[in-house]
Amino acid sequence: MSYDDLISLLDDEGDVDISQFSFNYIGVTEFDVSSQVPIQHIFFAPYMLQQNVAFSISNAPEGSDVICVTCGDWDSGSDNSLQTGEGQLFVMGIGTGEALELSPVDIVTTSVVDTGDFSEIEYMGIAAAAYITNDSVIPGTKNAFTSIFDRSNSFNGSGGILVFDDFFSLQLLTRNNREFGADFLDQNNPEPHYFKIIITQKISESYTACEADDSKQLSKNILWTVFAPEERSSWSLPTPPSGWPRSSLTGDLAGLIDPGSTVENDVINWEWQTVHEGLNPGFDYDNMKISNYRRYVTHITINNQDF
Repeated sequence: MSYDDLISLLDDEGDVDISQFSFNYIGVTEFDVSSQVPIQHIFFAPYMLQQNVAFSISNAPEGSDVICVTCGDWDSGSDNSLQTGEGQLFVMGIGTGEALELSPVDIVTTSVVDTGDFSEIEYMGIAAAAYITNDSVIPGTKNAFTSIFDRSNSFNGSGGILVFDDFFSLQLLTRNNREFGADFLDQNNPEPHYFKIIITQKISESYTACEADDSKQLSKNILWTVFAPEERSSWSLPTPPSGWPRSSLTGDLAGLIDPGSTVENDVINWEWQTVHEGLNPGFDYDNMKISNYRRYVTHITINNQDF
């Protein structure tokens, strides 16, 4: 699982009750998925997970659902060019709780010892807060979440304590024709470094799992990606010149696509990310490398809505 896959998991629109999961053992298996021949594979999980990683959560949005995840990074321990969290990740524990206003919430998750198949892993902790079970607490936050990534290897297979107390606020999104904006619900901590805005064509496809068309798959085609400095609370989508991709449309859809004329079951969706690169203490927006988004990020808050 990649870092981006984890972000997508936290931003999933499905209804999954993670609190029902209980993890006791973990294992590793490898086989060739490129073969066209069906593979029957037996999976073994010989490594015991220990309930020994404590998350202390405070200053998350009051009443929000908190999800705590312990991960291992397969690659960063053996590749000095990678920060913890840049490699391929796997989940070794999940815990849930509800954020309180005045007192910290303690959530315990599991870890695996770095031995055998896991001998060169590094450890990463993630805490995310969102209104999953009660999306009416604050209107406009149904798709919003805020997350912190502890990429300091502050725990290992022997356990540890992770303190998450400086969450970004959730964001409320606004759109006035071609002007897009975001407002924070509360005071932010830490300081935002920049905004990343992504406009996509979001496609919903039905498929059959157990019964006909009982499941849906969402995919996204990126139309625009915009980076903006932290002092900008809004920006306007430019109109592409004649001859540019998607320049034939006018009005609010100029430079986009018209879902009414496509064959897919689709909508235009836009997402606003606020990012803090905690592993980049000398951050300078004017000298920022876009490719370093994964390398340094430690705090992020995201919301999205359809046109």
